[in-house]
Amino acid sequence: MQTTDAAGNWSRGLIYPYPKNGINPGYPNRLHPSFPPESDGYYFQPGLWPDEPWKVRLEFIQRFNFSDDDTVTFTNLPVKMGSPEDADDEWTAWDVGKTNFPFTITPATVNGVHLQLLPPLLLTNRWQSGERDVSIIIGAGPDYQPQGMNLTVVAATDDQGRELRSFEQPPWAGHYSISFARIHDDIKSLNLKLALHKSRFVEFTVQPARQ
Repeated sequence: MQTTDAAGNWSRGLIYPYPKNGINPGYPNRLHPSFPPESDGYYFQPGLWPDEPWKVRLEFIQRFNFSDDDTVTFTNLPVKMGSPEDADDEWTAWDVGKTNFPFTITPATVNGVHLQLLPPLLLTNRWQSGERDVSIIIGAGPDYQPQGMNLTVVAATDDQGRELRSFEQPPWAGHYSISFARIHDDIKSLNLKLALHKSRFVEFTVQPARQ
């Protein structure tokens, strides 16, 4: 959610659910004490001053029930041991002079966008000793404009059929980054089903009421 006013002020943030019991276990300190505990809805902070009308822009991002046109599947992606230096090298794979970097597969096209996957790297977790993560970077071409486009992991398993927990990162310079946490040491390959899909936007104007 983004709010702007005629004076040029703006604020942007996420909309959080407000549960019926009045307690959000993830963000207990963000609940406003004036909210009645029996209410069931959503809230947004911060807002703007009530002196000017607000122009509100909402972005809705789909999380499931994707169409076939939005999804692409990759199977048996080989996972290799890597280091932080290898991960840094992958981030520069699209730089001038590194056009011969070994991509894992032939580029795939979804929603009109050409995707290229770099080799998934098995890395030691930087904050949890003894745990392993898998990092994978996906490029979408130098002319790709990621605004309003989202990459979601629909399903992910390893070569033994074990489900993997994923963390998608916001796009950067036309690239996407996905991390998989708490990986088994004997992992050999990945199976991924990804959705590349468009956000939907709604805009309207409101006049805040003073309390």
